[in-house]
Amino acid sequence: MGVVFRAYDPVLGRQVAIKTLKLSDFSNPSERDALRDRLAREARAAAALSHAGIVTIHDVVQQGDLISLVMERIEGQTLADLLSAAPLDLTAALRIIRETAAALDYAHRKGIVHRDIKPANIMLDETGAVKVADFGIAKITTSQTRTESAGGFIVGTAGYMAPEQLRGAPVDGKTDQFSLAVVAYEMLAHRRPFVADSMIALTHQVVFEEAPTLSTLRPGFGPAVDAVFQKALSKSPANRYPTCSAFAADLEAKVNAAVNQATLAYPSIPRKPSSKRAWWAAAAAILLAIAGAAATYFVLHKREPPSVKQTPVTFAKAAPPIEQSRPTPPPPSPTLAPTPVPLEKAPVVVKPGAIRVNKKDGQKYVWIPPGAFTMGCVPDDATCGGYAKPPHRVTISNGFWMAQNITTVAAYKAFAEATHRDMPKAPKFNPNWTLLDHPMVEVNWDDAVAFSAWAGARLPTEAEWEYAARGGTGETVFPWGNDASHELANFGEGTGGTDEQGAKEGKDQWLYTSPVASFAPNAFNLYDMAGNASQWCSDWFSPGYYAKSPEKDPPGAETGKLKITRGGSWKSPARFLHTSFRGARAPEERGLTSGFRCVLK
Repeated sequence: MGVVFRAYDPVLGRQVAIKTLKLSDFSNPSERDALRDRLAREARAAAALSHAGIVTIHDVVQQGDLISLVMERIEGQTLADLLSAAPLDLTAALRIIRETAAALDYAHRKGIVHRDIKPANIMLDETGAVKVADFGIAKITTSQTRTESAGGFIVGTAGYMAPEQLRGAPVDGKTDQFSLAVVAYEMLAHRRPFVADSMIALTHQVVFEEAPTLSTLRPGFGPAVDAVFQKALSKSPANRYPTCSAFAADLEAKVNAAVNQATLAYPSIPRKPSSKRAWWAAAAAILLAIAGAAATYFVLHKREPPSVKQTPVTFAKAAPPIEQSRPTPPPPSPTLAPTPVPLEKAPVVVKPGAIRVNKKDGQKYVWIPPGAFTMGCVPDDATCGGYAKPPHRVTISNGFWMAQNITTVAAYKAFAEATHRDMPKAPKFNPNWTLLDHPMVEVNWDDAVAFSAWAGARLPTEAEWEYAARGGTGETVFPWGNDASHELANFGEGTGGTDEQGAKEGKDQWLYTSPVASFAPNAFNLYDMAGNASQWCSDWFSPGYYAKSPEKDPPGAETGKLKITRGGSWKSPARFLHTSFRGARAPEERGLTSGFRCVLK
């Protein structure tokens, strides 16, 4: 809600950020009046916060039905951006939790409760230091959830709200602690503790159900770490830690005592963002009142300001009060401020590994640039099979967006519900399809095609799949190198029995499917390109196709009886995980290992 602008304060010579809130978006007049009064009151309190870990509010002004918070401009990125790119290493995650907790405790001592702690409101500047955003407006605006209760608004973001928020009960610092614990859980588990297909189901989980223990999702953390989250995520605020910092300190101590750091090492948090973007938190209008006896104004919109009496509300310490009888100032020269650039409309520069979310299926997709590679057997693959010969050069002439993960149970459930399609029979290792962040299996080729069409996507060609798995030009046996490793993939022994299990070894602690993104991504930022669940491709299988394959964008054989599958699975032997290995199945066949990932059209 609202639009963020970057702006320049010509009086004090500083870059600022402005986020606008249009009160006319609220249809109820009494609601608008209440919001106006509450915003002014809470922004005044938030402006008094002075902490290195909190984005500073410089000023709050009102013009007509627009209200604006003028804030410190931060060059950096949000925690949400970092989590969407790759898992954080453990040391960085614990530091972010610790610094966020310190900022929240400071605000709580000042009587301010944030009420919308989530990764999008935790920013990291160019040095990696935490800056908590949206103090002063989190009680007014939300991203996903805003429902009325007897006491006013229940404000927060679905999946991060505390039970007392959802019940409309009074909130305090322990409410923020619950939300911070959800964020911490997400950083360590790579998923939120509460996941559901609908708001009703999600609310029921948060209020009544216990979160899955972290150790069930990430073996190695252990019961002591589970106990920390059980306390911080308690349904009763009285049972939580006394402060956010107490939670952060106990979590850090228990994690460091219990976890083998080597087995949980993830790519480090970037110290320099790949592209500079400013992120801010604020609320409403384009007029800025700045210090000085004459009170200089500048307007960020090109159009003329509305012809209504202005009632500026200024809380900057250096600015004198502005009399309401003061005449409306004339429009300033357009040279006083840059043209506004709403962040939501800024042009997107697509880079390799960039991520976008497909709103239809809710999944993340990674940009795979065009390029050329050697398809089939590579020099170090002594056991490469005949179907992957001869090796040949292939050019992928157009880039494409590929799903970062194998399609999850949660995404497939959304598809089945939207299309009134029956779910396949659930396997014994995922009863009733309750493990929502695991890959969807037991799907045949037609199921995968139907899901793809619903999601505005398609299945990848075999050439696209192998190119993406190799991370472009790589010529290694596996996506990560030439040696099989249970530290890098979920696979088994492949004995052939119908009830067989995978293998538990190293980081691979799952006998069946594992949560997607349980292992490090490949060079293109894709997860599970080897192991976990095999993946349908669009091509028909032809044993001799490689000998006659075109070099440019090979489409696969025109006809056949089997469809290509790639990647191996949780029960496959290591050789099935070879990037060159070509599996095949009848398109109507379902299986405990059969999954898929999509490419956007």
